[in-house]
Amino acid sequence: MKGASDMKRAIVTGCTSFLGIALIQHMERLGIEVYAIARPGSSRLGAVPASQSVHLIQCELGELDSVRLPDEKMDALFHIGWTSDFDNPRFNREGQRINVGIAEKAMRLAERSGCEVFSGVGSQAECGLVNGCITPDTPEAPMTEYAKAKIETFHSLERMAEKSGMKLCWPRLLSAYGPYDRPHTLIMSCIRAAFTGGKLDLTPCGQIWDYVYVDDAAKAIYMIAENGKSMKRYPIGSGVGRSLRYYVEEIAKRAGSKSILKGIGAKPYGENQVMNLLADMTEVEKDTGFVCEYDFRAGIEKTIAHWSSIHSA
Repeated sequence: MKGASDMKRAIVTGCTSFLGIALIQHMERLGIEVYAIARPGSSRLGAVPASQSVHLIQCELGELDSVRLPDEKMDALFHIGWTSDFDNPRFNREGQRINVGIAEKAMRLAERSGCEVFSGVGSQAECGLVNGCITPDTPEAPMTEYAKAKIETFHSLERMAEKSGMKLCWPRLLSAYGPYDRPHTLIMSCIRAAFTGGKLDLTPCGQIWDYVYVDDAAKAIYMIAENGKSMKRYPIGSGVGRSLRYYVEEIAKRAGSKSILKGIGAKPYGENQVMNLLADMTEVEKDTGFVCEYDFRAGIEKTIAHWSSIHSA
């Protein structure tokens, strides 16, 4: 089975997500021609890199069966798209089942296009309450319908890939951050509150967490597709654990505002709070040669600079 080491053309779904944007930018730098599939009329179409090597295709995720690409053979499909356009996404069984069907359509698109590699994006949520390191062998222990759907998607794609002989990659992403991230994540909420002086209630922030900058996450996903082992569920993080207090304090320092520090300890830890979660990067580094380029200070400076450029315009 060939890998993606000679990748020339790739398909990306979910290309307006912050991970999709970063992945396209990474492949664009490598000279790879990208066919980027985005929701029609998305407010973030302008964030998709505009160049001769990036071709934007507007299509709903549920209509991937209708996508028609040029006759040239594609090498890989990166399926990042995952809809949450329904109530209570974490616990909505029927809603999450939609994503399983979408992923199967993406796999069929990959087969029609001659792809030899299919990469999805899994989640730490598949492993449930883990206090410690997530490894490729960490067992499934889902606690939400979102996590169950991720697992169901992997096993469905696994069966399809075995039949077609396609390489299947399923990196499990921990906590990524960076430009274009969703506005209500902890990192983005802290940045917004630091600049606006808004009130932000936080736990005591003693949890040890592993944050990875989105450019590093995208590079890891690409390198797993290129050199990783098929069906191996590599965790993706920085491999470095810091307390949430550290992250909040760094954001306050880089933003020049200590207002968010007042919220530390304003609310208790949640039920079943995970206090220590890291990605064991040993095997992804060994198999692919991946190393992180950004520590948190460098990544958060770029994230803050991007947030400021948008909100000061």
